[in-house]
Amino acid sequence: MIALLVGMAWAGGVEGLSELSDAQCVQQLLITMAPLSQAGPIEVGGVLLVPPAVGSRSAAETTEYLQTLQARAVVPLLVASDMEGGRFNPLDQHQVLGAVPSAHDMGNLTEEEVHAWGLRTGRALGGLGVNLDLAPVLDVAGEEGHIGRFERSFSSDPDRVISRGGAFARGLREAGVGAMGKHYPGYGRAEGNADRTRVESSVTPDGRVFHEVGPALSGVMMSHIVYEGTPGFLSEPLVTAAHAQGWVTITDDLYAGRQFGEDVLVQAFLAGNELLLISAPADWGEVPAMREQLAEVATRPEHRERLRQACGRVLELKHSLGLIEER
Repeated sequence: MIALLVGMAWAGGVEGLSELSDAQCVQQLLITMAPLSQAGPIEVGGVLLVPPAVGSRSAAETTEYLQTLQARAVVPLLVASDMEGGRFNPLDQHQVLGAVPSAHDMGNLTEEEVHAWGLRTGRALGGLGVNLDLAPVLDVAGEEGHIGRFERSFSSDPDRVISRGGAFARGLREAGVGAMGKHYPGYGRAEGNADRTRVESSVTPDGRVFHEVGPALSGVMMSHIVYEGTPGFLSEPLVTAAHAQGWVTITDDLYAGRQFGEDVLVQAFLAGNELLLISAPADWGEVPAMREQLAEVATRPEHRERLRQACGRVLELKHSLGLIEER
């Protein structure tokens, strides 16, 4: 049976996680920014560490901040960061992390050098208390399209993306930090920011790059690109294909994803995604209403099996990262 690590308790104490209620399971599916409230339990599965939360905190202060959040957690938290390198670096004030090259620059390094960067990045993140990196970007773009223009792609050559992206992911994994490859099944050279506008593709990528990197990844972030009429994260066949690789799936930001409907959290859950990402505090603005809408649907009898399975996969991910243990 999986049990919580000593010192990390949920409402029922240090007991088997099978005792989680359906409502608590819904909470485990959510990754949000840390709540604005400075007191009370944190009832989500994880928190997203973003620049405003870090501010001018030193490494030691960031670690203390994250320890405080973990102490308030009902179940130990996934602590996620968009640590890609280059300009996509929420922790650039950190001595080690501030020097991480962009994916574009790492694409010009040897595989061994990129692996070393992944290992250094993972150790630095882990030292702060971050256990999940929403990286590497495995989109084949080179310098083209939205991804390429911001130097987020390792290469326009799929084999180089597999080699360098895989090396970075292995380094993270060896350091004990989960790697979430993105944006499955591939953003490619598409123009436009799919978080802010509808970006369409007439072709659905086969995901080969992700599949080749496979074992180094803890999961994948599903794309907001609309493939043949359906957004990647809302395509049950694509989510199922990711699950077939043994991955947990996480959505891209669903606060921005409301362009696909005010019930986007519900849609993403029904498509099979385990982790639903919201880049806003759990207790801010429309987020509580979004959470309530999800809970109302996910706890219905007809969806209970889907909910329990998704919750179980999130807990298995936490177990793999050392947040919970078997006894």
